[in-house]
Amino acid sequence: MKSYFKIFDFISEQKLRDSLILDYKEVLTCLKRKAYKAAVVLSGGIVEAILINRALYLPNDKKNKIEKIYLELTGKKEQIEKMELSPLIRTLSSLGVITSPQAGRSDVLRDYRNLIHPYKKGGRPTKSDAQNVKKLLDDLIKEFQVGILEINDESNVRLFLAHSAYKEKREKPEYGEILKLFYAMNGRVDFEDFIKLSIFKNKPNPSKSLISNLTYLKSQGLCNFDTNSWQGYPIRRYESWVMDETIKKLVGEYLKNIKI
Repeated sequence: MKSYFKIFDFISEQKLRDSLILDYKEVLTCLKRKAYKAAVVLSGGIVEAILINRALYLPNDKKNKIEKIYLELTGKKEQIEKMELSPLIRTLSSLGVITSPQAGRSDVLRDYRNLIHPYKKGGRPTKSDAQNVKKLLDDLIKEFQVGILEINDESNVRLFLAHSAYKEKREKPEYGEILKLFYAMNGRVDFEDFIKLSIFKNKPNPSKSLISNLTYLKSQGLCNFDTNSWQGYPIRRYESWVMDETIKKLVGEYLKNIKI
């Protein structure tokens, strides 16, 4: 990572830029002194500040859309600087303000930051946790520096399937069942076939749960919907989902290695 005096040049507000430089320097100090919890908290705060700054400097019409989508997601009418991080990430991603992989990285950093809540995660951040957070933070900063994400679906999928920072996410049982079915069906699966999986069939709202899980895997570059399969009646959704051949091979290797 280049000098931390220059890494936040993409931040337009001087006061915030100076503050983030100090925060980043403190992250390095915390890692050196084994203050891993503090490093995780500061890293999460840096990401939150970057995303809020990006949203605040958008044109007014786009900021209005952010507030509208946030209201739809949370039921709360909030100013951008007071928005909670998780729905803000989803909102910015849906509007194309940040890319899907950037949203994924931000979401993982948010999950790590939740390690500070002992009743949610049951433990303090470890050295490995803090190092993973630092790596994710550096990757995200680099992406914002160049203005575009220099990563394609294949490399993003490799990251999701192998990086320790995504371990908790990718081991979610629903994702495993979806990936297995994609691989078994040669990369093309109808919505009704997904619904037949017992892990979804037994949920209170199978369709809603399935769509949520498919959408997340889509954000990681693992699959996409078939645009020709849109069905507006009686239920508005895409009826078929597809997985690229190259991605399917990576998924096959992943499933083989974990012996699912």
